[in-house]
Amino acid sequence: MKKRIFLFIVVMVMAFMIYSMAFSQGESVKINVFFKEFVLKVKDEWTNLGRSVFIYNNRIYAPISEIVRIMGGEAALDEENKTVEIKTYKDFSECDYLKEEKFVYGLITEINYEKNEVEIEQHFDDNSVEVFPVLKVRENVIILFERNENKMNISFKDLKVGDVIGATLDKDGYVRGIILSR
Repeated sequence: MKKRIFLFIVVMVMAFMIYSMAFSQGESVKINVFFKEFVLKVKDEWTNLGRSVFIYNNRIYAPISEIVRIMGGEAALDEENKTVEIKTYKDFSECDYLKEEKFVYGLITEINYEKNEVEIEQHFDDNSVEVFPVLKVRENVIILFERNENKMNISFKDLKVGDVIGATLDKDGYVRGIILSR
């Protein structure tokens, strides 16, 4: 009797395993694709995408994250909701006061493009910390230009005297991010 009960339980477990494997496959379809090397031209600059691009039914499929990165933006995948958020610009994280970062506002009074420095006339509010007026700017600084609901990245060379900026300084006192609004 015990042997039959044990055998029955083993058979039921095996049947459940086979049943669950058969229905857990989801939707999968086998397709034939052709991998080709592609180059992408953005703003007069060519970038080789390598063999990450393929053709299926006369359509070109390429990784979104790579295309957006080449175009100077960011892509964020939310696997849980099956969505992709695409930004046409690169953003930088907010000022982290716990990491000894500072956020300052000011009017640019002088720019030294060769030394990557800006001199500002600082605007103060209740939470402001006074900084030395000449700010050293990192080579990889992210500069965000905002107008209404639109945002885009600009280069350090696009800044000019008279611009009012918000700058995030890292713990070493270097500017890692600039916000320019008009």
